[in-house]
Amino acid sequence: MEIPNEGTLLRIFIGEADRWKHRPLYEAIVLAAREAGLAGATVLRGPMGFGKSSRLHTNKILRLSMDLPLVIEIIDGEQKISAFLPTLDQMVGGGLVTMEKVRVLQYRSQEPPVAGEKGQDITARIDLLIQQNQDTTATAQKVLEATLIHFASETGTIHRLEDAPALLQLVASIGLPPQLLEAVKTIPVGKGIAGQTVAQRKPVTICNLQTDTSGVARPAAKETGVGSAVCVPIWFGDKIIGTFGIGARRESEYTVEQTRQLEEIARRFGILLPH
Repeated sequence: MEIPNEGTLLRIFIGEADRWKHRPLYEAIVLAAREAGLAGATVLRGPMGFGKSSRLHTNKILRLSMDLPLVIEIIDGEQKISAFLPTLDQMVGGGLVTMEKVRVLQYRSQEPPVAGEKGQDITARIDLLIQQNQDTTATAQKVLEATLIHFASETGTIHRLEDAPALLQLVASIGLPPQLLEAVKTIPVGKGIAGQTVAQRKPVTICNLQTDTSGVARPAAKETGVGSAVCVPIWFGDKIIGTFGIGARRESEYTVEQTRQLEEIARRFGILLPH
């Protein structure tokens, strides 16, 4: 058991039939929470309930069984929960949202595996995803997700490099706060971690982004809550065609072996990007 941490519990009360942009609202909220890098979300389905309209929702009545009450619970720090509220406000047209302070206890039955340890064949997983490719953007998202799981990391971005002008365009991202997404959609070469990776033509690593004074990372990057970060070029032959970056909330530099693995992942993924 770890030492209790202070957190904020966000509860969202909606109906199962509620929609957002042609998909179930509860699904859209959970995906948005994951995209925002929140710690976790759980959807709870209630067998009976009523809200402001006093209309009864129950699984005992067949015609109402598809609109049962749902509660989405999301736990993270107060600052990250507050940053998520504007996104939530756009999505929830009718419902109830509550927030409360909680103490978080984390139990683990065993030590987690070391990120990127030998024996975990991540390259085989990446090759399979690339072979199944039907859409570059969707595949990039899947490759990024698999990579973050492998390295036990929370945030990541993939950019492709446009030659004229020399700009990096966002292809996929995970774990970035909504307010930061706009800032990383287009990155000039030489600016930020990804831009410096292209300018230096080699991997760029940061041990603790929150305290880094090198000037490599943009000030807004601290909003991710990331400690350590690494970004590598995506090569096609001797030409850089993009960047692949990951970050973790822990403080410690990615090892040489982990960086080498990320370079290999980036090289394999590079066949999908425009050359």
